[in-house]
Amino acid sequence: YEGNKALAMLSTVSGKGKVISLLSIMNEAKYADAVQSFLGAIDIDIKEPPKNDEAKTNAELPGSTKSATLKKDILGEWYLSDGSVKISLWFAVNGHYRRRYQADSVKPIALNLYQTTTFEGDGTYSLSGSTLKIIPKSGSPETHQVRVTFEKNSEGKLEKKLYLVRPVEGGKLYESEFWFVK
Repeated sequence: YEGNKALAMLSTVSGKGKVISLLSIMNEAKYADAVQSFLGAIDIDIKEPPKNDEAKTNAELPGSTKSATLKKDILGEWYLSDGSVKISLWFAVNGHYRRRYQADSVKPIALNLYQTTTFEGDGTYSLSGSTLKIIPKSGSPETHQVRVTFEKNSEGKLEKKLYLVRPVEGGKLYESEFWFVK
């Protein structure tokens, strides 16, 4: 290109009779990883539009983001802490997740000694409308209703929150509020 070396990458996605091509041209190979990372983050929905009945079934929770952006909105690292319990969740573009759970408790035999229990797990997840299904490598799958909101904190800055809601015994709902880690 203009007497200098250049690298061109053509990526094509197709399905359901549709084709999308993305062309990347760069003058240094060191940019190839960044372009690959960018291309890997693109999620193109080529499914057939839902029928009216399916659209009603996939209705969003009040205050949630639209389904098309919800999948992108949950990507990344989330954090919940109530002092003694800390939970981190990471949702990746490729449908995998990681969870880290840490709880501090006082040992009954010595009041000043703390015991930390840590659990780490990973597996896959799927998101359909506002329903998140977490499938660990070992253990039982979990289903949550999800919504993402943007709220101002005490300093007036916008913070992104993830709410996971699941039913518990007696028809009660249990809601967890995670903060997005920047």
